[in-house]
Amino acid sequence: LRHRDQARIYNTCVTTISSSNVDYVPNRIPDAFATGCILLSDDVSSMRAAWGAPWPENPEGIWVAHDRTTESIYERLQVILGQPEAQAQIRARALLTVLSAHTYAHRARMILSQLGIEPVGRLL
Repeated sequence: LRHRDQARIYNTCVTTISSSNVDYVPNRIPDAFATGCILLSDDVSSMRAAWGAPWPENPEGIWVAHDRTTESIYERLQVILGQPEAQAQIRARALLTVLSAHTYAHRARMILSQLGIEPVGRLL
């Protein structure tokens, strides 16, 4: 899937589901946040470390946790789809979070810093 196609697809979705047997945060997570998807992800420590506690456990959360079961995913989808105001708030917080600290420009600056290289130019 090409990156521009991924953005187009995410822009047509209300939610996206991330489930993995590995405890990590894939690049598609901030991409989904940036395009307005409500993210349902398995509740793993790397998600909490990167994005904080999930909604509704955290009223200011930017993602929704599931426990990798079909029943849990279905139940969480029903809860969030039934709350359009909560959806809008989660989307707005997720987008703000990504734009403030998780763009590719931020990642490039972090990598350059770890290499001891001073970034050139401005960071959006």
